[in-house]
Amino acid sequence: PKMMPVNQELLRYLEQQSEVGRDLWLVSASPEPWVARLSEHFDIFQRHAGSTPEKNLKAERKADFLSQHLGSAFCYAGDSHADRAVWKVSESAILVGDAARFADSVPCRVEAVIPGRKPLMTSALRSMRMHQWVKNLLLLVPLALAGEIFRIPELLLVLSAVLALSLLCSGTYLINDLADRRADRLHPFKSGRAVASGNLPLPWALGLALVLIFVGLSAGLALDPRLGLIMGIYLVITLSYSFRLKRLAVVDLFVLATLYTLRIVMGLVLLDHAFSSWLLIFSFAMFSSLAAIKRVAEIKLGGQTGKSSGRGYIHDDVALLRSLGLSLSVAAVLFLVLYMEYEVFTREVFESPQWLWLAPPCVLAWVCRMWLVADRGSMHSDPVIYAVKDRVSWGLAAVLLAALTLSHWPAT
Repeated sequence: PKMMPVNQELLRYLEQQSEVGRDLWLVSASPEPWVARLSEHFDIFQRHAGSTPEKNLKAERKADFLSQHLGSAFCYAGDSHADRAVWKVSESAILVGDAARFADSVPCRVEAVIPGRKPLMTSALRSMRMHQWVKNLLLLVPLALAGEIFRIPELLLVLSAVLALSLLCSGTYLINDLADRRADRLHPFKSGRAVASGNLPLPWALGLALVLIFVGLSAGLALDPRLGLIMGIYLVITLSYSFRLKRLAVVDLFVLATLYTLRIVMGLVLLDHAFSSWLLIFSFAMFSSLAAIKRVAEIKLGGQTGKSSGRGYIHDDVALLRSLGLSLSVAAVLFLVLYMEYEVFTREVFESPQWLWLAPPCVLAWVCRMWLVADRGSMHSDPVIYAVKDRVSWGLAAVLLAALTLSHWPAT
């Protein structure tokens, strides 16, 4: 039962009614053993009844059962047309989900209306996690570092690749949600996801995932066959992560870092830029650290007992992750300095490159802040997504943008 999707608003309403002293019965047309397990799990029902091989407790039969035991002095919660037979003999009704559509024709007083599934289109769009698309702006990094960010043709090309990769990523998010739906239902925040909550039916989720992956890959291949190939590699690694690698402690950090670094590789390939070892090492170290932050945040959220949801860590691993992550953060900033000294400043791209020295302290300050927030248990999401809503992160980003802009101005 704990793995089943639950209408949380209805559950909260029933718990409130139980607290004020109302007796709750769980009566369903589902098989009796199932109903018994649900009643035991939620522990708010005084009695339960379900269908047996001899009697199917649906519609008129359910109405007869309740009338025999309760008369007409009861309120019945239902969500389908078949429940009208019960409402004919009940004192009042609680309309759940689609039942709200025929509220005017319910033959008794309506006590409450509880929303059911969200609209399918809304659920589908939410499950695509478009807010995560911000991560794919990493494809713009090579363009910015080459001083070509203001060249419209190149910018449009990279933005088209960002969109193609974003569609592919949304498809993989849905695959991940399908694989994790049982674990997500136990999570305080992930239980609200469209697949875990039951708002997006499984066939629809799978179909949408396949369409998004196909369209994203096709768009990538159309833009540049090499881009399409790397996107294919990204897809294979992502699916391997979803089904197996995310459960391997420490390995999962480096897999996530690889996926982030592949985004920068896509940008380099698309623009025909030479690969920079320092840039790629910086990316791998930085995103390994951010992956460690994410795991610490998940463990802190999970409390003192057990493993983090669907991952290979326990609470005692926080110290290891903290040491590893902070070391990687400092190493990443060092690699960034080396990249700037030996590659960025040797090119005659920037008019005033000295402004770029603001980047290392800003990056170090930001990653230290992310560690502080995660270690205090105040981060409930991916650090990149947290940063999108964080004022301090926006302030540091503004300093970096100003430094990049000033680096193009001639020195006076």
